[in-house]
Amino acid sequence: MKKRILLQENENLAQSIIELEQNQATNWKKVDTLLNECGLNVQDISSWTDIDNLLLKDFQFPKATIEFNLDALGIRTQYEQAKKIYYDNLRGTQYDIEVTAERIEEIKEKKRVYATTQNQVDTINIVRSIVESVNKLNSFGIRIDVNGILDSSTIFASETRGTVKINERNLFTD
Repeated sequence: MKKRILLQENENLAQSIIELEQNQATNWKKVDTLLNECGLNVQDISSWTDIDNLLLKDFQFPKATIEFNLDALGIRTQYEQAKKIYYDNLRGTQYDIEVTAERIEEIKEKKRVYATTQNQVDTINIVRSIVESVNKLNSFGIRIDVNGILDSSTIFASETRGTVKINERNLFTD
């Protein structure tokens, strides 16, 4: 495997996506439970219309309203609760989401940026050395960033009290 160096990881965004998927999985379980109470075993639905179409088969009064038929079947409350959860939280999401440890790692990995070529690895090592040296000199009271010399390259970002960090976004363009 090629050597690669982690440049950036957007942990907050990854965590938000993980929490969103976990909430979707929980909400799908609620919808599934409510629909099971309605006598429906739904799998692989793509919209609420799919659920309505499944219900139409059980309607005793095909010319009556959906509400009338739901009342006749005694499932209106469960149907409306499931529909509200679906429209509030799940519209456009994948049915039967499972948030496994592998899925969590996949989400985190998608939010990481690596240096992967030898030139990139060498560059990041040199830039890290420069940043470390500049910050060490700053800690001794020797200010290197006179007249904004470090601002001449977009790979450096100034921080508080004259410290410098690497601006990973501008480190590589390929």
